[in-house]
Amino acid sequence: MQIVKLLLKGYSYGEIANKLFITESTVHSHARRIYGILGVKGKRELNSRISRDEFDLVCERFEVIQ
Repeated sequence: MQIVKLLLKGYSYGEIANKLFITESTVHSHARRIYGILGVKGKRELNSRISRDEFDLVCERFEVIQ
């Protein structure tokens, strides 16, 4: 969920990696999985389809999957 939140705020993969103390390739792997779950092709589509108000709904969707 941290990665989704940071992606929605416009952070780059490198910035997210530094902020979460993980590698950029780990961020990329998680992001690809997130995009697949949400049915989007990338960060730009994620941001255009999900407003900040809808973020709680996204969180609920991830909780159901886990």
